[in-house]
Amino acid sequence: MSYGGYYVDATDFFNLSEVFKRLPHEIKHKVVKRSLKRMQTVAKTDVGYWASKRIKLAQKHFKHSFRMPNVSNTKATLYLKTGWIPLYRLGATQGVRGARVKGRKMVRGSFLAKMQSGHEGVFKRSKTRKMEEKNKAAIYELFGPNPANDIITSRKFYEDILSKVIADELGHRMLSELSYAIGGSSKMDESTKQHLKSLRNIRRGK
Repeated sequence: MSYGGYYVDATDFFNLSEVFKRLPHEIKHKVVKRSLKRMQTVAKTDVGYWASKRIKLAQKHFKHSFRMPNVSNTKATLYLKTGWIPLYRLGATQGVRGARVKGRKMVRGSFLAKMQSGHEGVFKRSKTRKMEEKNKAAIYELFGPNPANDIITSRKFYEDILSKVIADELGHRMLSELSYAIGGSSKMDESTKQHLKSLRNIRRGK
């Protein structure tokens, strides 16, 4: 069985299970939390990458919207909270027939404008609504994609990404953290340390 370049057989997992049974309570929790924290970081990177690819939006527009709460002994959580990105923020430029954003279709009849409030955006006139007290068509602002909405509407795709993160990373991350724990606690008996040392024969790419 392979985990991200580390080849692990059933004996390794048996030893891992035996070591876990022997670990002091606080060391066991530390190993799990460190491993889950790594999963959280990798998940943020992968979700950001694929969301950017799917909706054709540079990560600089939403990477600051990720939230990574402290992990518990059993759970790591990753949040992404975003709204619809205004086309103006995507570098829209004015053309003869409408505003254009690089890599996206031109919106015919749209235009760049600055409101009296100072707000700038890409707008278009409504064909059905009129402005109050004026005999002119009302205008509305145009927006681009919403990364969080893509996750909500494509849940299976992102669940598969997270499943791959777990399959590729969790196995050897747990082994790495256990190996790091060798000698890190005077509360571990010699037998437990020997079990941990036996796991060091798992080498990358072999």
